[in-house]
Amino acid sequence: MRIVIGTFYRTGSTWLFNAVRLSCIEAGLSVKVSGNMNLEDFDEDVCIHKIHLHSAEMERAADHVFTIERDLSDADASFLRAFGNPCDPAHRKKSLRAAMLWRKAAMHPFHFDDIKQNPMRILTGISIELGLKFGSQDLISVHSKLKALKPPTDKTQDPESLYFSRHITSE
Repeated sequence: MRIVIGTFYRTGSTWLFNAVRLSCIEAGLSVKVSGNMNLEDFDEDVCIHKIHLHSAEMERAADHVFTIERDLSDADASFLRAFGNPCDPAHRKKSLRAAMLWRKAAMHPFHFDDIKQNPMRILTGISIELGLKFGSQDLISVHSKLKALKPPTDKTQDPESLYFSRHITSE
């Protein structure tokens, strides 16, 4: 199964990526993760790619595309908090165009506000879309594991969660 998390930056895409990853693991599936667009990485039972720029080839290869949306002014404010400067306008425009293409491809789009207000809605949607046979205890277990994830304190990126030190900029 090939899964792509494709969306605009600072929208909760890494949280969504981890929600999908941990749901697959909870279901007993073997998972490989990637933060790039290399199709050769699609060689496991479940491969999950998290990318921001759109790739038509990646979209065609994916069995499932998930996206998450967030008010652009909030995404821009989060970018500023994380990096100390606003996003380059040309990169922002390119990323926005890519996010619109991922939105068209997504079978089940989610919204950033649900991360805080209704994370079980997202987890339920993921389990339904992927055909995972989850009960309420499975969803609670995945949610607990998501809440326990923390970004590294140094300047590295965690190879499994794909979190980096400045990833979460507000509680």
